[in-house]
Amino acid sequence: MRAYMKSELPFLGIAATARRRVARALLPPIESQEQLYAVVRGLWHGRTKGRVRVYREERYVAMELLTHARFRHLRDPATLELCAELIVDGAWWDFVDHLAKHGVGELLKRFPEEIHGEVLRWSRDSDKWKRRAAILCQLDRKQSTDLALLDAVIAPNLSHEDFFIRKAIGWALRQYGWVDPDYVERYVALHADALSPLSAREALKSLGSARAKLDKQATQRRSGQR
Repeated sequence: MRAYMKSELPFLGIAATARRRVARALLPPIESQEQLYAVVRGLWHGRTKGRVRVYREERYVAMELLTHARFRHLRDPATLELCAELIVDGAWWDFVDHLAKHGVGELLKRFPEEIHGEVLRWSRDSDKWKRRAAILCQLDRKQSTDLALLDAVIAPNLSHEDFFIRKAIGWALRQYGWVDPDYVERYVALHADALSPLSAREALKSLGSARAKLDKQATQRRSGQR
């Protein structure tokens, strides 16, 4: 696991299902935002029972706790600061992608006025992982995707040379392509001179399947109306 993730942190070697089962059984009750943040930071930094060593699975538990539906009522716009802390410190795609989609993305959905400007600032941040998070935070929005925001967070990163940024651009466009493949095709054509080959390839790879799926759905709707 450590070799696959190219991780400097050690692994305990616990699979996700077992990890979540253990977390449910052993974690203390969490009833306030202060408690939630304390448990998350304790697990993240390995500060449990006096230890100062941290395993990667502990960080997985920490970020899954922070974004768990059970604690939705304990999250507010200020939670974005903790997401940023974990993203910058974690500095790898497994942490960043979860926190982008389930952390930043959820906050953007619930508190758009408070979070929108921060996401824009992240897209220009000196930290590349905050940039990646800004690009990926709308992955599950489908028809509700804020296209103006998506375009705005991709724009300052079109010429970015980092692999993870380029991959994120392609992924974000490909994901939206499942609901509007024509938009993605036009976008790639319009930005052909600036978009990296990796981003363009990733963005376009599923458009045929997306169109087939949309055509099938349209046919089923027409059949249901008869």
